[in-house]
Amino acid sequence: MAHQVARLVRAQHHQSIALLHHLFSPIIAIKAVARDQHQRFSFSSISSSRRRIDFRSQSLKLRQNPSHSDTNEDESESESELPTKKSRNQKKREAKRSVKWGMDLATFTAPQLKQILKVVSLDRDVFEALMLVKRMGTDVREGRRRQFNYIGRLLREVEPDLMDAMIQAMKDGDLNKLQTISNRIGL
Repeated sequence: MAHQVARLVRAQHHQSIALLHHLFSPIIAIKAVARDQHQRFSFSSISSSRRRIDFRSQSLKLRQNPSHSDTNEDESESESELPTKKSRNQKKREAKRSVKWGMDLATFTAPQLKQILKVVSLDRDVFEALMLVKRMGTDVREGRRRQFNYIGRLLREVEPDLMDAMIQAMKDGDLNKLQTISNRIGL
């Protein structure tokens, strides 16, 4: 019995040494080792639970630094013309603001929604998503939350000042302000 265990341990040790040698040797040596040890060693004979792991890192990205000649040509451009990257907190604030817009829009009637969406130039998808969330009962809490997040995602590209003005004018029932905003946009 001990003899069989020792033989299994020795065989496993040989396979792991061969694997390490295979992984850490130069490419030319890998081809030679693979030809020589093909009968003794196979990747399929080693069981691994990590075969399908994707090792790409989402946080490490290469920066594309402009070359020295590119920086000399672009000196005339001002810093304000370059696109600024939004911070994670800024993106979160914008996402929360757009979800709040969706919650505010869900309180309006269908004709009011159509008027707002027409002025803001939004798709019919936003209207349908808002009508769906209005049909959901209060007992569908998680579904409503997910639907508001979806609506918020659809509303993220809207002009913030315009959307705030439209929602506030509709809440106040100020038709003159709505007409002024609509005329200013050009509808």
